[in-house]
Amino acid sequence: MSRPHEGTLTRDEVAELTGWRPQSVRGQLRRWGIERVEGLHGPGGQAVYDEVRVREAIERAPGRGARTDLRTQEGPASPEEMPVPATI
Repeated sequence: MSRPHEGTLTRDEVAELTGWRPQSVRGQLRRWGIERVEGLHGPGGQAVYDEVRVREAIERAPGRGARTDLRTQEGPASPEEMPVPATI
C-alpha cells in the first residue's frame, strides 16, 4: 500500500499493524493520547496518524491479557516492608 503522506499511517494501516478492527483504531489511539494529523487525509478521507508516535505507543503497550491493575506503583515489594500502623 502506498502511503499518502511520508511519516504517517492511515487508520487501515494502523489496524493492519496491530490486528485491531479499523473501527477501533481511533478510540484506542485517543486513549493513548494520539490525535489524527490535522489537515491530512488518506484514501477515502481516512484519518492519518503520526507513524513514530503510533509505533512508540504500540511498543509501550502491555500485551494482550496483561493484568495492569495488579501492578504497584513503587509500593512495598513484600508485606515485611509495609509500614506498621500506629496504635492509638
